[in-house]
Amino acid sequence: MSGAVRPKRVILELGSGNDLHGGDYTKAAIRAVQDAIHHSSLSIIRSLGLDSRKMLVEVTIGVQRPDRVDAAAVKAALPHGR
Repeated sequence: MSGAVRPKRVILELGSGNDLHGGDYTKAAIRAVQDAIHHSSLSIIRSLGLDSRKMLVEVTIGVQRPDRVDAAAVKAALPHGR
C-alpha cells in the first residue's frame, strides 16, 4: 500500500425484497435495498460531522437471475453515498 487509505466498514445492514406477482428482479432488489435502509440508523454520520454524500456504499444482491437486475436503477434508489 502506497499511503492509500482503505475504506472501513462502519455499518452492515441486510434487507430482503420480492415481487411475487410481477417477477421483476429489479423491483425486488430495490425493495431489498429500501428494507435495509429502513433498518439502518445513520445518525453516526451526522454525529461525526461527516458528509453522507461522500459515504462509500457497497450493495451485494443475491438473485437467481442477476442478468435481470438493472444495477443503475438499484443505485438510484440509494439516498446517500456513492
